Amino acid sequence: MSALTLAGAAEEILGNMLRVKGQKSAYDCVVERNEKIWAFAVTIAKEKEYPLRVPDLKEIKQRANRPRNALKHLCDGKPVNAYYRWNAEEMIVRAISNYNRLWGKPPQKTISSWFEDYVR
Repeated sequence: MSALTLAGAAEEILGNMLRVKGQKSAYDCVVERNEKIWAFAVTIAKEKEYPLRVPDLKEIKQRANRPRNALKHLCDGKPVNAYYRWNAEEMIVRAISNYNRLWGKPPQKTISSWFEDYVR
């Protein structure tokens, strides 16, 4: 849970820094991808005459951060339904993606040195 909330905070801060620079964040890309997936689903549903409730943009955006936000506001007493490991991994990847867009990828040697020094 901590990994999810901390990575979520980093993802949000770095994403805001990207937006200030006029660039898309990882969150923006996830929302855009989900919009395209829903548009495709609508096309197929119409062809098959299958009723489909399509979420609006606001709901698509909320779903992209639902597990993180649920934990962030856990004090409301509602149970959180999440796949913690998967959601944490997704948030970490989004934060790293935002970092890389802002400053470029760190050299591999830096990453492996950090890992060897701190994660034993």
